[in-house]
Amino acid sequence: MVDVPDFSGVLSSGTFRHANLVGLHTAVVGLRPDPAATGWLVIAQFPPAGSRARRDSVVQLTVRHPPAAKGP
Repeated sequence: MVDVPDFSGVLSSGTFRHANLVGLHTAVVGLRPDPAATGWLVIAQFPPAGSRARRDSVVQLTVRHPPAAKGP
C-alpha cells in the first residue's frame, strides 16, 4: 500500500513522474474547457489525497483545461 499524493494545482509532467515513482498510474478524465485556465488544473481526484491505495492502482484526475488556440 502507498499514500496517494495530493495532485491539486496545475498538472505537470512532474506530477506524473511522482505518481510513477510511488507505483501509481494516473488517468485524466472529465476534461472541460475553461477560458480562464492557463494550464491543466486538477479540480478533483479519486482516491483522495492522503488515502492509501495498492501499488498499480489508478488515480483519476478531473481537470479543467484552456480552450484550444485559434488560428490566425
